[in-house]
Amino acid sequence: TAYKLNRDNCKIDWTTDLDTIYNKIRGLNPFPTAWCYLNNGDEELIDIKLYDVAKEYENHNFSAGLIISTKTELKVSCQGGYIKVKEIQLPGKRKMDTKSLLNGFEFSKNAKLL
Repeated sequence: TAYKLNRDNCKIDWTTDLDTIYNKIRGLNPFPTAWCYLNNGDEELIDIKLYDVAKEYENHNFSAGLIISTKTELKVSCQGGYIKVKEIQLPGKRKMDTKSLLNGFEFSKNAKLL
């Protein structure tokens, strides 16, 4: 029998490899949903849920979980590349696409997902 899904085993570990993270997010969508903490440079950690993502293979020197954002794109570094976030949900908000999030939310330069 398979083990029961609970909040603890739905948390994303950004230190694992790209394919493992990608498959975990894909497998837990739409319910119970993969989640992690956002540290946006302040004291408070925010719970966020990731719904739709893509993977991008690339060698880099960024630390695991570092957020790289432009006006239209949101990427998170992990072992072996980046997870490109397409749909995300902040606490108390509706699920939204990345472009909508980036219109109203600003990530600090050292923002990380934990």
